Amino acid sequence: MEQKKKYVLHSDKQVSKKSLLSRVLYAKIHSAVFWVVGIVLLLGLASLYAFNYSEIHALYPTYTINAENRNTEVEPLDKLYFKFSQPVNEEQVRENFSIKPPIDGDIRFFSHSIKGYAKGFVFEPKGGYKPDTEYTVTIDKLTSFFGTDYTRFAKQFATITSPKIVSIFPENESTGIFVKPDIRIEFDKKSQFFDYVYSLAPKTSLSHVEDFDSTVVLKPETQLAQGTDYQLSIDQQYVVNDHLGKESRSSYHTFDYQFKTVDPVEVLEVSPKNESTRVSPKTEIKIVFNKLVKYDSAEEHFSIDPFVEGEFGWEDKTLIFQPKEELKNPQEYTVTIAPGVASFIDDGFLEDEYTFAFKSERYTKEIIPNEPIIPAITEGKYVDIDISEQLLTIFEDGRSLGSFRTSTGKYSMPTPYGTFKVLNKSPQAYSSKYNLYMPYWMAFTGAGHGIHELPFWKYRGGAEYKERESHLGIRVSHGCVRLGVGPAEIVYNFADVGTPVVVHE
Repeated sequence: MEQKKKYVLHSDKQVSKKSLLSRVLYAKIHSAVFWVVGIVLLLGLASLYAFNYSEIHALYPTYTINAENRNTEVEPLDKLYFKFSQPVNEEQVRENFSIKPPIDGDIRFFSHSIKGYAKGFVFEPKGGYKPDTEYTVTIDKLTSFFGTDYTRFAKQFATITSPKIVSIFPENESTGIFVKPDIRIEFDKKSQFFDYVYSLAPKTSLSHVEDFDSTVVLKPETQLAQGTDYQLSIDQQYVVNDHLGKESRSSYHTFDYQFKTVDPVEVLEVSPKNESTRVSPKTEIKIVFNKLVKYDSAEEHFSIDPFVEGEFGWEDKTLIFQPKEELKNPQEYTVTIAPGVASFIDDGFLEDEYTFAFKSERYTKEIIPNEPIIPAITEGKYVDIDISEQLLTIFEDGRSLGSFRTSTGKYSMPTPYGTFKVLNKSPQAYSSKYNLYMPYWMAFTGAGHGIHELPFWKYRGGAEYKERESHLGIRVSHGCVRLGVGPAEIVYNFADVGTPVVVHE
């Protein structure tokens, strides 16, 4: 009995050990399976997350992307930062990254968790982005380390805008600019990335008078030439300094503006004319300028040699010098207008000395009327023709400047009576009707009546025949008023187009 019980007890112990071992093995296997399943589930979830949320982020150090995925006023050397949610192949990034318009630059990767893979990179431009330009950054066909594909990435940004000229003086194509101008240029803004080189042609040095905010004021270092076309050129230069401080410049835009300076003061006409002879001793001297001048300036620059005492008068742009006494007879005179006569309307002036000469001489055939002639016109110039006396007298402001014997129209072709005016003038006219030449012609009717020197005819072989002066004082012309050699020139120089002509008995 005792032996049987012992066996049974032994048998129970053996069974108990096996059962315990089985249970331990089962628990370990169950735990391992649990962990394997858990890891698989986690990897699946991670893959699912990566597949659904893989993306590229473009970050900028200073500028942010707005709602239109567009950055503005990006500076020349701003870096572009890109960050990925999962590591990407560096070589694949280099192959699929592009920026348009193309620009040279370096790509530098960061966050290297796995060799050859990175979670971000920086694009560093070389030489700087071009101003006033919109760039597009694109990354195509990227696959993450885990095998998920990225969608195509494209972003735009705009670079800094260049300053624009909003106003300038002198304006383009302007005229009448003073010879000592201030050149004023106003920009819409000031930028550290732009500098300017100013030049003026014909070559003239410029100095900065003012340079503040967005306005620049320049002044020529020397006086500009009068009546000259100038071109102001503004070279806008794009300036970039790299991280080492090395500066690079490039001409970005050139603005050209043209203007013309004021015309100089000039003498247009003088009386008596230069090198005139037989000028009446009673004459007055007239100088006509091209523009209104300062009267005191012109009078200070006027001189006559030999010296003559007189008084100045003015008619708009005309200086009138009236001698107090008759000029010497005969005498050569030289009138000089020295440089520097100042304009009244601008800063123009007379650049060069102007001189003219004449000879005062009472013409030997000038006659003294037996009785004083009462002028028909007492203001200004006029020519008086007395048919009955065969006498032509020139008057100015009621004063006689000389009387000359004349020959008017014969009785069958009379000179018309009345008040006329000089219609046109010519140093020498030709009549095809009578085949004759008429020096110092001055027409006073539309029918062909005029004042002129004794006519002459030309014959074959070059011979000329001049009408005799013995005809003066006799009515023998075809209706014109003939004067002798000398007086005709005097009257021609005296009378202007528009001067009244009074013909009477």
